[in-house]
Amino acid sequence: VIDRIVECIDHLSKHSKSPLAAVGLGIPGAVDSRQGLVLEAVNLRWKNLRLDIELKRRIKLPIVLDNDVNVGTWGAYRLGAGKGAENLMGIFIGTGIGGGFVFHGQLFHGHYKTAGEIGHTILTSRGPVGLQTLEQLASRTAIVNRLIQMVNANHPSSLPKLAGKKWPKIRSKVLAKAMKSNDELTLHILQDAAHHVGIAIANAVTLLSIDRVVVGGGLSEALDSRWLRWINESFQQHVFPNICKRCKIVPSILDDDAGFLGAALLARKSIT
Repeated sequence: VIDRIVECIDHLSKHSKSPLAAVGLGIPGAVDSRQGLVLEAVNLRWKNLRLDIELKRRIKLPIVLDNDVNVGTWGAYRLGAGKGAENLMGIFIGTGIGGGFVFHGQLFHGHYKTAGEIGHTILTSRGPVGLQTLEQLASRTAIVNRLIQMVNANHPSSLPKLAGKKWPKIRSKVLAKAMKSNDELTLHILQDAAHHVGIAIANAVTLLSIDRVVVGGGLSEALDSRWLRWINESFQQHVFPNICKRCKIVPSILDDDAGFLGAALLARKSIT
């Protein structure tokens, strides 16, 4: 992974119209951005990795690291659907679920530098092991696993036909097709997942009195407007007090560019 990062930066250096001044990186995991330390990135099997040192050995540029959803939230705050918010939460739903916070114009990292890990909040503490956290209940991975289980148990669905040769490797685009065709099983599972997302957002807004939430990530960007509507309906049912119902839950308008732009902005901020 590090080799590929270096290759990408070398490629940009050779083809950029102006010299590169700094590098911003979004890491899928817990990051101490001040130390340039990846505390834990589960999918990459990284733990306590000084990524800044690893990269600086090969790249003679300032390097800024942060969590991938933090940089996406910063991009949304500066250039996207979060622009103008006083206190913003970003929640990005894809393979997993991550969150980020901007309070009064600054990314919030918390004392241990790990703030925003909303996907790991427990929604059902007495549920089965592996079905307790928001990520285990509402990420694309969780949704796909549940759908495959239901199809294999002979629940009718158009998913196998829509996925074709890629079955059972279901991507967000296939879920979107099934949603558009009103596949009953897919709608049921997606609505249940949206219900959990709405509860998690309600918990955060109740606790922190946030005025805007940007919902992004590959899954959210692929699905139609019903997904956000279901999330908002669940949020409205569970948030407290009533004044917090004014919090706006909006879709990301930057799509995949949110993270790239946010990381670039943070890199530029570090040298100006």
